[in-house]
Amino acid sequence: MSVRARVRFWAAALGVAAVAALGFALGRGTGRAAPSAPPSAAAAAPESLYVAGRRALSDGRHREAAAHFRRVWAEGPASPRAADAPYWEALARYRAGDAAELRAGLRALDAQARRYPRAATRAQSAALASRIRAVLRGGAGPSAAPGALPVDVDSACAAGGAEERVTALSSLLDEDPARAARVLGAMARRGDCPPAVRRRAIMLLAQRPGPAAAEIIVHAARNDPSAEVRAEAAMWLGAFPEAGVLPVLDSIARHADQDERENALAGIAQLHTPEARASLERLLRDPALSIEVKEAALQAVTGFDPGPDEAALLRALYPSLDPGLRRLALQALGHVEDAENAEWLLRTGLDPATPSTLAGEAIFWSARAGIPRARLIALYPTLKDPARRERLLHALSEADPPAVDLLRHAAEHDPDPGLRLTAREWLRERAESHP
Repeated sequence: MSVRARVRFWAAALGVAAVAALGFALGRGTGRAAPSAPPSAAAAAPESLYVAGRRALSDGRHREAAAHFRRVWAEGPASPRAADAPYWEALARYRAGDAAELRAGLRALDAQARRYPRAATRAQSAALASRIRAVLRGGAGPSAAPGALPVDVDSACAAGGAEERVTALSSLLDEDPARAARVLGAMARRGDCPPAVRRRAIMLLAQRPGPAAAEIIVHAARNDPSAEVRAEAAMWLGAFPEAGVLPVLDSIARHADQDERENALAGIAQLHTPEARASLERLLRDPALSIEVKEAALQAVTGFDPGPDEAALLRALYPSLDPGLRRLALQALGHVEDAENAEWLLRTGLDPATPSTLAGEAIFWSARAGIPRARLIALYPTLKDPARRERLLHALSEADPPAVDLLRHAAEHDPDPGLRLTAREWLRERAESHP
């Protein structure tokens, strides 16, 4: 799947197949080291849980991290994060260190092998399972000396078996992080290392966010001879709120090739800082940038857990956006469950000046943002426009019994024949999923 296709897919569920190999060392703003409470039920989407897990893992709160990652794949088994979440759960339990956690980690890896045999982290999972079994047999644990691990740069960059040697370096990150960072940094900078090895080194460095890792990944994003490595590095920079990262991402988003641009936009959206929001605003307002770049920016905002601040920015920008981008802005706003945001969406949907198709989208996303179902049910008979009625019914199609009653009424009595057929189809789908 191309980077562009991945960016488009985030708008619905946020999945980045190539980057999911090692996840994002995400944090909001400069609060990476601050403790974070478990997400609320409203924020318990797979991506929010994944972000909380990565933050807890970086902060050394291993049992909390494991609980977050378990929920990602247990509660959202079809989400794009689910396939790799068992690996991260097992890694967190391995770092916790006691026998019960180690055995639970093995069970998570076994579940990944059964449910997600093509997960991007399967090679890392196999290596981790071997390490856990060795500890349970009385071998070296997470705090043991690195021993005979092949960690010199020349051997790691050699043509034969390079992937296996780089995978082995992930254990060194547990055992001797400073040494591992030196080796990985040297690998990332060496042009004679295969591009796949440089990419893996960058991914591993991003597990330990900090100024030194940020400097290496910035260098790769700017200077690596491989466009693929540069694009990957741009994506990972979203894990680093250090000074100097945002200007690099902003420059890449404006001037680089397509994949690098889109990954840089995703990196900016991950930062969740006032400066990052200002950068996105400038990009969205810039008449010199193509619609495709601005579209990718909006999709990145949607994917990376937008909050009330991002919603306020998009509402302010909405009137000046190209008509083709407004639908994406409405979709992004629908991902923010907030009373002010929900009311704005509903007002936009009911405004006679809003074009019919956009009005329907606004009404649909207002339901996702928190408008009560009873209020939407009461609105239905007041709507004269079929597009508005259709999206309102769509928003209610999986709701509670009063909404089902409205679907039945629409299936028999809506004045639009096409909408009557659509309502009947939704009723059939509901009957099949709720026997």
